[in-house]
Amino acid sequence: MERRSLLLASALLVASCDREAKPSANEASPSKQAQPSADAKGGKAEVPSKETWAKLTTQSLHDIHLPEPGHFRIEIEGKTYDGEMSLACGHQEASEEVPLDRFSAQGTWTTEDGKAMAFSMIRAVDGREVAWTRMGAGHESERVAMYVHDDGDLDSVQMRERATAYGELWLKRIRPGDEASVAEYGSGEMPSIRVGEDRLRATAAGTVKPDPNDGKAGFSGAFRLAVHCKPRPGG
Repeated sequence: MERRSLLLASALLVASCDREAKPSANEASPSKQAQPSADAKGGKAEVPSKETWAKLTTQSLHDIHLPEPGHFRIEIEGKTYDGEMSLACGHQEASEEVPLDRFSAQGTWTTEDGKAMAFSMIRAVDGREVAWTRMGAGHESERVAMYVHDDGDLDSVQMRERATAYGELWLKRIRPGDEASVAEYGSGEMPSIRVGEDRLRATAAGTVKPDPNDGKAGFSGAFRLAVHCKPRPGG
């Protein structure tokens, strides 16, 4: 279970670095996108100040009911579900060596009609110029995925390749200071994922839509989500 949760936690972040070549239907054509500055092409880019970095990595939460530590609450398809955070949930702080700040959480639940569902969410702020201009991940990246398994298998629903339906929200801001954001999939307003100052609480709101390249049955729907991670031992 732990290995699967770690794979799921990293899957969205890894995927964000692999889709540079083909723009989505919602993304502007390459000729209309903001192009890297001469400084960025040369290698060194402007890294946000500590004050700006702090504003990027924590925000005021959405007006969504927060669950107890170790739990999540999600509103989707007109229903509200509460569950225990049995999968990975937590914050990875940036360092000088790796200026990548990331909050991620996952959870599973069973719907009233017996289907298994799961969510995975990641908000990342990347201070590496290579992420902005070459990897395609962007300076800010927010991803929420919804997985469905019709037969109620909570173990299988955690893995995208075994889910029977899939939908995703993926928003990103290419470079620091960009006003416009790019919607790869789904719709929402950045920050669609907001992380509290304690780095244990987070909320998310938006609409997931199918990935046209996925080959699975699509899942679409508006959602509101709140998670509350447990403090790590010794943290």
